[in-house]
Amino acid sequence: VVSTFSPRMVRRLGVLGFIAAFVVVAALPFIGTDFGKGAVRWLRLPGGMSVQPSEFLKPCFVAVCAWFMAASQEVGGPPGRAYSALLAALTVVLLALQPDFGQASLVLFSWCVMYFIAGAPLMLLVGVLASAIMGGFFAYGASEPFTRRIDGFLASDVDPRTQLGYAWNAIQAGGFF
Repeated sequence: VVSTFSPRMVRRLGVLGFIAAFVVVAALPFIGTDFGKGAVRWLRLPGGMSVQPSEFLKPCFVAVCAWFMAASQEVGGPPGRAYSALLAALTVVLLALQPDFGQASLVLFSWCVMYFIAGAPLMLLVGVLASAIMGGFFAYGASEPFTRRIDGFLASDVDPRTQLGYAWNAIQAGGFF
């Protein structure tokens, strides 16, 4: 459906969607739930349903940053690369505070790819990558759920109560297809 919209409409929806999702993600510590998993990432909806607002944040983030970067290419355009970098930093910090390091990593990676395509200096991206790696080491030491997930992934035997264990059991029981 979105592919049938004009670029102008996609930009508008991206900006409005990003603002709405960003506000909801920022409010999650007050209105969200963790379902006993250690990180407040979900909104409980009526009828026993739940939603993770960061899933709406990601595509809107990409649309807004792409618009900023494209606008910076125009003669006399805004400093869109700087705006997109600020937006990426705010979004990554907000997601990391939940803590949701997986979503934060995806947002940072998508921004780096877009920025590289837009003509970013390679050394800047190397600096961002180095900062992300240092942030990963910090997160490993500071977040018990993150540490459990990484340790479970690197363990020689698969714990059947982890995502990797569930995936392993599903493939064994049902085959690859």
